[in-house]
Amino acid sequence: MGRGLFGAIAVAVGVLIGILLGDPYFGWVTARVIGEQTVWFQNADGSRTTKVSGPAVTLPDWIPVMPGALRITASRVVDDKGRPSKAGSLELLSHEDVAPIVAFYAKEFAARGFTVAPQRPQGEADFGRLMNAVEGEVRAANPSLGVEARVVVRSRQGILLAPRLVEVQWFDRQGAGS
Repeated sequence: MGRGLFGAIAVAVGVLIGILLGDPYFGWVTARVIGEQTVWFQNADGSRTTKVSGPAVTLPDWIPVMPGALRITASRVVDDKGRPSKAGSLELLSHEDVAPIVAFYAKEFAARGFTVAPQRPQGEADFGRLMNAVEGEVRAANPSLGVEARVVVRSRQGILLAPRLVEVQWFDRQGAGS
């Protein structure tokens, strides 16, 4: 079998997984095939910042992971001395409804010393919210750690299993406007 045919079959299988099982399952499969990835960025002062992503990336201990959710992938930014910075993300696959996901993250971040604001997306028109498939959101800030976190709960996807994507992002409080 030629590489072209193999590639076409791989794409067809990926599309079927995405349509039938949902995009989060496609992401889970893709993350396992690709594995860990590392990229670096040259800073203006000559130092390097590295971003590591993959299914097994270590999370800060103050980032909660919802029980029963399937971990798709995560990323972490590391400074030029190899220390994790206060920036990263986590993608989870869940079959829960929006309310239990929002309640879990609001409770868990509060238990970790964060000020929590569960909310629907603000500043987005209904059309924009629909286009972005956002159904729930939690924002949390912890001044003592100098970080903010945001949890976005996406709409269900797929015909057969209909999972939803849960995105957890954290960042240095100074860059919180992004």
